[in-house]
Amino acid sequence: MKLDLKKVEFPPRFYEFLAAEISPERFLEATSDYPEIQSTIFRGFSLSRKKIKRIASHPKIRRRIQNLAKHSERFLIFLIELWGQQNSDKIEFFRPLNVEFIRSNFHNFKNLLGAPAFFCVLYNLEFENDPGEIWRFDDDFWKDDEEFSLDFLRPLTLAERMSSAGTEPGDDGGERKTGIGEADFRDRSIRKKLEKKLRKQQQIIKSLEEKIDKLNQRHKKDSESLQRYRELVDRYKEKLEKGEEHLEEVLRRERRMIARRLFSSYEDIPDPETLDSINLSLDSTFERVEKALRLQQEADAEYGKISEIRTKLIKIEQYLDEIARIYSDSVFVHGEVRKVKKLLEKEKDRILSLPRAELFLTCRRDDSWEHELVRRLSLLEPTPRSLQRLKSLKNAVENLSEIGLDVNTDRLYSVLRKKETAIVTYLSEKFCAECDPEGKMEIVKDFDEFIKKKTSKDYDLYVDAYNILLSANGNNPIPEAVFSKLRDRFTKAVVSMGNRFNRVFLVYDGVSSDKEKYSNVEVFFADRLRGESADEIIIRLLNRRKDSNAVLATADREIIARTKQKVFATIEPYSFFSCLYDYGFIMFPPSVSDDLDL
Repeated sequence: MKLDLKKVEFPPRFYEFLAAEISPERFLEATSDYPEIQSTIFRGFSLSRKKIKRIASHPKIRRRIQNLAKHSERFLIFLIELWGQQNSDKIEFFRPLNVEFIRSNFHNFKNLLGAPAFFCVLYNLEFENDPGEIWRFDDDFWKDDEEFSLDFLRPLTLAERMSSAGTEPGDDGGERKTGIGEADFRDRSIRKKLEKKLRKQQQIIKSLEEKIDKLNQRHKKDSESLQRYRELVDRYKEKLEKGEEHLEEVLRRERRMIARRLFSSYEDIPDPETLDSINLSLDSTFERVEKALRLQQEADAEYGKISEIRTKLIKIEQYLDEIARIYSDSVFVHGEVRKVKKLLEKEKDRILSLPRAELFLTCRRDDSWEHELVRRLSLLEPTPRSLQRLKSLKNAVENLSEIGLDVNTDRLYSVLRKKETAIVTYLSEKFCAECDPEGKMEIVKDFDEFIKKKTSKDYDLYVDAYNILLSANGNNPIPEAVFSKLRDRFTKAVVSMGNRFNRVFLVYDGVSSDKEKYSNVEVFFADRLRGESADEIIIRLLNRRKDSNAVLATADREIIARTKQKVFATIEPYSFFSCLYDYGFIMFPPSVSDDLDL
């Protein structure tokens, strides 16, 4: 059985011994079948047999051999066995010895050969018993004794003398001569035949060595080419990734700039509650009406009216149907017909690309309540209040479907979903254009999608509560009497959503400093009497963090600017407000039917 190398802790000088003792020629020949070893050890050096001794003695080569032997048990076994092949005489010296004799003189043999050499001898010997139960390779084994006696070799010296004298003890106690028989080697003819065979074998070996050298050189060139190609591919991959990141950053910045220009050109439409507060004279109202009608006339002159365009579209369809009949029935289709067909199709695509193209496709007015609901939905303004109306309507449509009424719920649900997406997109782009015009921040636009991912649990959520509610109310002040009830509903909804995150920090502006905790949700109240604000609490909590695994829900630019190094992403307030509806938060109590005037 072989020694178990896993049970032995080798000192550094053992690896130095193997790297220095093994012949470079033998090492090169033994590794010829393992090109991966040669490429690892001799990387950057020429594998020339004339220079192998000088190359093998290079400190860098020896360090590579030592490091590979330390980390690879298979390579260490390879080196020990290769040492045994080179020192077969030492192995043969120990092979006939009794195990008990070796055991009784264990330290003497170790001091005689040296600890590394004696270990290699023991590894290359075969033992019937488990060698781990016989030998002990502790720290004392690897220390060489300065003084030791060679008296234990006397029995071996006596046996050697008797063998060299050509005698051995006889049965009667005398000596019997044992000749070697050299007559076989005196025959010259036999010697010549043997020498001839030897020369042929040497030639074969030489030719094989030359082929091996050529193959090694070819393999070396292929390995170098492969390495160059891999490095080239890695560089191109790195450039491609940097280019994609740069392109994405440029596109995001351009989108922000475009959105910023758009929102700077148009003013938001006031909410119905604020329209009554605008005092306009009747004359100014008439002037605005006449201006609006004049602008509409100009738009009609440019784009046309729905009735006229619908008539043209019907006529185009009739012509296309006739041409389709020609294609199916006529043996020969005139070239002019092919030309007008392409012109009609091009004109049809142009008409359908015009704004409100869905109205051109209806040939009769649909007076059903579904059609009226869809029409009114299309006129909803992009405000947070409209988001809540749409959420309530979606629930109402689902209830109608469960009751089993004859209603096209799929169509209504599709319209509601598209309108909701359009409003959230509008509000999100407006928020991004105002808070991040250059597109440098990571902004979460679809909060529903973000919390559905399991990765949201890796982040802490910080919520600027009053800022979110103020944004949802169109930045209009919220009365204190209304805000107290609104705060309770908002807190319950955030607590219900809290299990989606690692921790949640909900911050309000309060009268006195206070703190509440619900599971993993902590609610903070700023001390207004001491001049402390919710903004300062959020900034302080975020700046204490040692990482950036945090997301922030606010529209306050100062908080965003002062905590951007500690925040992974900023949550768009309108998307956050819309998501809370699914957790039971209703900001505007009036019914949906009253809001939509159905």
